[in-house]
Amino acid sequence: MIKRVLAGIRKSVFVLLTTAAFFACASQSPLTQAPSLTDHAASSERDVAGIQNIPNKCSTIGNPCVAPGVKIPPGTILGAHPVIGRGTVLGERITIGDNVIIGSWVAINTGATLGNGVIVGDGSRIENDAKIGNHVILGSNVVIGSGAVVGDRCVIGRGALVQDDASIGAATDIAEDGYVPPGSRIAAHSVVATVHPEL
Repeated sequence: MIKRVLAGIRKSVFVLLTTAAFFACASQSPLTQAPSLTDHAASSERDVAGIQNIPNKCSTIGNPCVAPGVKIPPGTILGAHPVIGRGTVLGERITIGDNVIIGSWVAINTGATLGNGVIVGDGSRIENDAKIGNHVILGSNVVIGSGAVVGDRCVIGRGALVQDDASIGAATDIAEDGYVPPGSRIAAHSVVATVHPEL
């Protein structure tokens, strides 16, 4: 019962945070018109994800806003209004949805999929064929293992490790430094406070 209440409170907080707009692309380019409030995640959500740096210059709305030196491999499916921070490495055949914000020094490996409105914190790693649902927040230095599935509206705390082939139901909160073992099945609306055994 307590876990359900905590999860509900936390989700309510994140809904309130979305009332502020993220204007990074538009504010850096005099050629662009500011996007609507729903175009980007709130700056408070970026703080939760641990994103420190975003590209200094952005192109027109609807085109990628990608930091210098970041390469978009052939076959990448890139949605509208993405923001990709410096030092990030993208693998082949990945899919990135609309309004996705990817921090700096992130690795997204071959075949991974990110839904709409995803925020990926600095230093995180998404392994091969992992699937991230819509409006998911990954904190900094999170690892999502190969073949893992993260449902819509989940919040994965910084430093968390989701092992290979794990499945996390929608609207689940994983605590900072949380640990989800390989092949685990986590029900929707859960709260996982288990810490990695090596910590």
